Amino acid sequence: MLGELSNELESETDMATKKVNDSHVVVSTMAKNAEQNSKEVSNVVNQINSISTIISNTSRSLEEASDAINHLDHMTEELNIKLSQFKT
Repeated sequence: MLGELSNELESETDMATKKVNDSHVVVSTMAKNAEQNSKEVSNVVNQINSISTIISNTSRSLEEASDAINHLDHMTEELNIKLSQFKT
């Protein structure tokens, strides 16, 4: 009887040890995955920041181009007025 209890206890202890080891593997895998996800999220954030900088620079360039176009349009109108004075 004592031998049977000892065998059962050993079997239960072995199963508990296996479950703890399996849990350790799962937790380690989850930790590695979480670390990888964190790195990937940081990479995405950096790429978004780069895109934001590019958009900001492009927007500034478009504003400058628009200002230049408006200035050229105004100069063209003035030139047309002056040229029309010579025609009459």
